[in-house]
Amino acid sequence: MSSRAVIALGIGQCVNWGVLYYAFAVLLLPVEAELGADRWIVTGAFSLALLLSAIAAPIVGRWSDRDHGARLMQLGGYAAAGLLGLWALLPSISVLYFVWVGLGLCMAATLYEPAFAVIGRAHQEPGARLRALGIVTLFGGLASTVFLPLTDVLVRVQGWRVGVVVLAVLLAMSAFMVHRIAFRGPREALRQRSTVKVQRATRQAITGPSLSFLLLAFGFASLSSAAVIANLVPALAERAVTPTMA
Repeated sequence: MSSRAVIALGIGQCVNWGVLYYAFAVLLLPVEAELGADRWIVTGAFSLALLLSAIAAPIVGRWSDRDHGARLMQLGGYAAAGLLGLWALLPSISVLYFVWVGLGLCMAATLYEPAFAVIGRAHQEPGARLRALGIVTLFGGLASTVFLPLTDVLVRVQGWRVGVVVLAVLLAMSAFMVHRIAFRGPREALRQRSTVKVQRATRQAITGPSLSFLLLAFGFASLSSAAVIANLVPALAERAVTPTMA
């Protein structure tokens, strides 16, 4: 995988995380106001999306191991853009939950995990693989810096529904760009054949008590992170902090 392809994949991760994960914190207040619903009802849709993303993750992992990671990411990006458009067109509690159930599955198909699987299969040399992973992670880490203020500007200028449509268009454009730049080359360039020895070593490395502790620690870290991100803007708004400042 070329440096250009890795950077394109990283930009795609920035957009995916920004639209599907971080933007919700800014959209929460205007959606709550328009629907006239309690906050826990609105945030429940986001929680359900995260839960379904976790449930779908092993399936996405198996498909990625079978060399379908690139296709999954493309389909997930387009599906997420369509669901966001539906949400903006028909805002209601039922549509909110329907859309975020689908977006949870799209999260599993488009965020770090399948992207990392594609990189792992494309780079046999450990140093090149680590550099590629670092670049993609760096771009993904900028998602909150870019999309929290961007979403706030869209909501203030155009309203949340138009803002969601703009985010959906960005997501679709990103999926197309990543497919054209990062996944356009020969399939052999994105594939790494694992030997039986490597597969056996991998299975041994991810079993035992250490894995249980790692899963538990990562689960609590993810839970606390998601709770803070989803409620940060509303919590500060209750203390007279504007969404822009938050």
